[in-house]
Amino acid sequence: MNITDPPVASRSLEQKVRIACLQEQYAKSPLPALGVCSVSMLCAVPGWFYLPRSVVVGYLLAMFGYQGLMLGLSQWVYRQRDIGLSLQQVAWASTAIYAVSGVAIGVSSVVLYRIGGEPMFLFVVLVQLGLAAGSLGTSAYHPPSMLAYLLPAMGIFIGDLLLHDRSFTVNVVVVGLIFDLFYVIVMGHEQSRSIHTAVRLTFQNDDLLRRLQVQTEVAQAARRQVERDSEYKSRFFASASHDLRQPVHALNVYTSLLNSVETEAERDEIVERIGTCVATLDDLFGALLTVSRAEDSTEEQVGRTPQPLQGIFDTVLHQFGPLAEQKGLSLRVVPTSVWVSGDRLALERLLSNLVSNAIRFTPQGKVRIGVRRRALGKVSVQVLDTGIGIDPALRDRIFEEFFQAANPGRHADRGFGLGLVIVSRLARALDYRVSVDSRPGRGSCFSVLVPQVPEPKQASVKPQPAASGRFSSPISLLLVDDDPLVRDALTRLFADWQVEADVCGSSHEAYALAREQGNRWDCLLLDQRLDEVTTGVELADQLRGLLHRELPVALLTGEDIGPWTLEAQARSFTVLHKPVKMIRLRAFIAASANQSRR
Repeated sequence: MNITDPPVASRSLEQKVRIACLQEQYAKSPLPALGVCSVSMLCAVPGWFYLPRSVVVGYLLAMFGYQGLMLGLSQWVYRQRDIGLSLQQVAWASTAIYAVSGVAIGVSSVVLYRIGGEPMFLFVVLVQLGLAAGSLGTSAYHPPSMLAYLLPAMGIFIGDLLLHDRSFTVNVVVVGLIFDLFYVIVMGHEQSRSIHTAVRLTFQNDDLLRRLQVQTEVAQAARRQVERDSEYKSRFFASASHDLRQPVHALNVYTSLLNSVETEAERDEIVERIGTCVATLDDLFGALLTVSRAEDSTEEQVGRTPQPLQGIFDTVLHQFGPLAEQKGLSLRVVPTSVWVSGDRLALERLLSNLVSNAIRFTPQGKVRIGVRRRALGKVSVQVLDTGIGIDPALRDRIFEEFFQAANPGRHADRGFGLGLVIVSRLARALDYRVSVDSRPGRGSCFSVLVPQVPEPKQASVKPQPAASGRFSSPISLLLVDDDPLVRDALTRLFADWQVEADVCGSSHEAYALAREQGNRWDCLLLDQRLDEVTTGVELADQLRGLLHRELPVALLTGEDIGPWTLEAQARSFTVLHKPVKMIRLRAFIAASANQSRR
């Protein structure tokens, strides 16, 4: 039976109980029909002797025909899966069917008694009592159906007796029938309550089992994810440990050799190789940090602003042009005026890894960077090469950490196997789609599908200040950093820039110095993680409060993005990640000096 309203997903527990009880009542409709037919046959036996034969035959035909009609109607409603009846309509249909059945039983009882007289009286009373009790087996599933049957079935017969007969015996039978009617109704309601309770418990148990099953599936999925993460981390750290130990081991050997070399040429050669090991370590640490940041990034955390692809292409071309030329490769960019939505640094890093990968695995030929327009406002940024290509059997593994199809010996001069991992993670954070088309021995084409945006009006590139040279006017600042090497390096840099810098190693020194001469500072340059309890954000708030000035603040940090960065952004602090680019540091100082002179 298909009950269309309310929707299954929004049905309450009581509605589900009502539907289930009505379905069960319709399913059991053959039982009351069989009972009525059996009782009719039983009444026909004495009626054969006390009633005209035509009346008995007519009575049986009427009862059998009526029950067949009601049974057919009930089964039709029950078996129609797509009839689309509402819950109220199904309930009313049940009530109507039982009401008609009650009227038929009441009228037939009166007819049998009036025609058969006193010999049929006892049989009719027994039929009334038997059918009243027997009807509860199905009518109790829906109390309105129960009342719709009992009240006319017994009420018509009782009313006829009260209107026509006044004998003591009949009066006693009437009282008994009335008592039995109320008793059966009360018992029917109790039985109905028990049925509904049982059905309700069944639904609650099923719901509990479903919830337990869902929770079990969630727990199992979480366990499998933890196992995958654990396996991934084990594999990742094992591979990272291998790649980190290689240059460290070489550094250890070269350092020990420095004490035993005899010529200056040998010493210079070893020093050069030590520098190569240090550069390798720096590259690997940078790649590992980029993978970690890209893995933790989300689309909300990564900025999405209009970016000109040509500017990003030019940056990558300037970065890798010398390397391609040194290897004898032709690195070219197809000019474009397309603008896309994304983060410039993330896009540069993504494209740089693709180009670096292409140059590394292209022995000869060319590498091309270009863009193709696609449907639905998307463009495909492509890096094509004429390199060694990728075996189709290994194509699904190239985005795995530390996997290199063409570098089974894991030589550091051929990369670490993290370039495409960085591409995959950054693309996921920016909601881009990366694909690859490659033929072994003929080259590869990596494509990144990104959303295109219109070129912003009055788009212009702000001139960047030079990274070196002296400022044209006096500038004063406070530097707080607990690392003596950082303090020494920045002190020398500020002296070269002719910046007057007060340098402190702790927040206590900075606070004491601020009381004496803090009013002459143009900005604050603070380490976020000081070697004490106070952070850079907290120290900036304290110094600003002491000086009663909203001094520009730059926080130096070697940490990834964290909750403290939200506090810094809320205060309009500048965050400079170590190693700090001099051009960004100089731009901050220049902007701070201009602000203080207003």
